[in-house]
Amino acid sequence: MFYDELLSALNSHFFIIFKEHFVDDNESVFLDRFVAKHPLLRPELIVVNDQLHGFKKMCQQVASLEKFPIHIECEGVFESTNYMIHFIDISSEVNISCESHLESLEFIAKHFSKTIRLDVTQSIGEPHKSSLIIQSKLSDFFQDDQYPMFMANDSISSSEIMARFDIYLGSFIRVIKLLDELIVKNKPLSKLNQLFNPRSQ
Repeated sequence: MFYDELLSALNSHFFIIFKEHFVDDNESVFLDRFVAKHPLLRPELIVVNDQLHGFKKMCQQVASLEKFPIHIECEGVFESTNYMIHFIDISSEVNISCESHLESLEFIAKHFSKTIRLDVTQSIGEPHKSSLIIQSKLSDFFQDDQYPMFMANDSISSSEIMARFDIYLGSFIRVIKLLDELIVKNKPLSKLNQLFNPRSQ
């Protein structure tokens, strides 16, 4: 339970470009690692008369999202016929100057505080260099008291599980898009209200 739904949610929300699967000698503990991109970077097919003719050229408006690589780690155990998730980490880190956007970043962090953790780190030796780290709080769900109760509830449906994942992963994608527009493209936060809407990803 959960693992298949999680993989489906990851593939739905992200453009997965790489995956590694590790198991211990007893094949009881597993670790999956993914590298992904924002879904707007997923190549679009060119189809003419039901025949594939390659891929459409990437729109320059979304090309800057390449600056936000997404790294995912999922760890758990294999019990009986089920993968049981114990830990998941979903994050993106970009080296970019944030000093002029700290007030806006604080507003974004507060708005998405239930689903996203946003941090800015600065190099002591090179104070002009900083990194922006976006981390999903989906990991908290698998570590707090909700998870055992959620697992013990046999009446929980796949659609309810997917809805929970969609909330966290949808927020993550929207925050990356917000930060791209705010910091990379230097647009004012007041012009980005539509990206705070859960329907915008």
